[in-house]
Amino acid sequence: MKQALLIVNALLVVAVSFLLYKQFTNGSEKVTTAGSVLKIKDSLGSKKLLFAYMNMDSIQGRYELAKAVSNEVERRQESLDAELNKMDKAYRNKYEGYQQRGLA
Repeated sequence: MKQALLIVNALLVVAVSFLLYKQFTNGSEKVTTAGSVLKIKDSLGSKKLLFAYMNMDSIQGRYELAKAVSNEVERRQESLDAELNKMDKAYRNKYEGYQQRGLA
């Protein structure tokens, strides 16, 4: 069993070495200049690009669902802000109570 693993590992080392050699060495060393790089075309040069633009103000102004969702979000935000303020006030009161007990 150890012999088989040793052989497999040796083959893997040889294969990886070969692949690294092929990857990092070129058969012909080619010097590229700035002029030749600029002549290369972009891969998207021949394709037509489409862009979409939406004005969210007009969507929110014209569609009832967007208005309803916006109003619901605002109501939810106001209720969460009120709850947070209530929790903050309770925390501050508890903190002040602990300070008063600590001083006494």
